[in-house]
Amino acid sequence: MEINPTILVLCGGKGERLKPLTNKTHKSLTKIGDKTILHHLIDFFKKNKIDNFIFTTGYKSIQIKTYLKKTFSKLNYQVVDSGDASIINRLKDVYKKINIDSIICYGDTLANINVKKYLDFLKKNKNKIILTVYRPDVKFGIVELGKKNFVNRFQEKPKLNIWINIGYIYIPKIKIKSLNKSNDFVAFLQKEIRKKNVVFFKHRDLHITVNTLSELDEAKKSIKKFS
Repeated sequence: MEINPTILVLCGGKGERLKPLTNKTHKSLTKIGDKTILHHLIDFFKKNKIDNFIFTTGYKSIQIKTYLKKTFSKLNYQVVDSGDASIINRLKDVYKKINIDSIICYGDTLANINVKKYLDFLKKNKNKIILTVYRPDVKFGIVELGKKNFVNRFQEKPKLNIWINIGYIYIPKIKIKSLNKSNDFVAFLQKEIRKKNVVFFKHRDLHITVNTLSELDEAKKSIKKFS
């Protein structure tokens, strides 16, 4: 069975934590190296032969529309502007217009997931929601305290024993009806988890997210490894 999901990019937020850069420029249009975050994301999927996109916008929507028109004139894409809206309402606005299988990505996050393995996993779980998860590093050295002021163990920036959601969330069109009944995206996912309709795909390679100026500095160091 051939599956060609649409990449649905959430890029409607204001990027408050990335100010003052986001006063003039939308966060997804912030440059990492010589390309914007959005450009890196689009190129990544195009290289992996996924080339249908929907961009959900709100804050500085005109800026994103202008950028896409100028930079990607041959790209197969739509822009859905929901204004100042929640994630669930942005998704509902998309699904009102088109009934699709989609991979939801955050407009400030890049991960070089193994697309072939992801799509193979998707085929095996075609009617399930897929959360892409990542095990983050601790940014500090971890000290385990013992009795009488002795240190039992020290680890320099270990991997946390938890997994985080990094986007790349697959929503099969069979779940759109359920999503449309919900008023909150997290509540929707939690409901589907209780029904055993959500599975996870582990990503262990590069994960770049840009929420703050310090994360942007880190992203500039890591972007050369992204492909």
